Amino acid sequence: MAKATNPPKGQLVVAILDRGWVFIGRATDSPSGVQFSNAACIRRWGTSNGIGQLALEGPQRETKLDEAGTVTVPRTSVVALIDAVEAKWPGR
Repeated sequence: MAKATNPPKGQLVVAILDRGWVFIGRATDSPSGVQFSNAACIRRWGTSNGIGQLALEGPQRETKLDEAGTVTVPRTSVVALIDAVEAKWPGR
């Protein structure tokens, strides 16, 4: 019998943070701010149609991601959260 896996916790988002940081990860509230699990820093968008293209279409050929694990930021650091299309980001 196959072992049941728990569904990922949190909404998959592209997070735009202050000071130019951009992450992809699963957002949940934490006591100290907003936590992004299974996160990666989006170092290079690699898009032709802006950051929203990443959320809708997933990583592009020129997109550069730096794995970051779990990232927690103060709520005041969050500029915007863009819902990402789950199927376009396998493994996240």
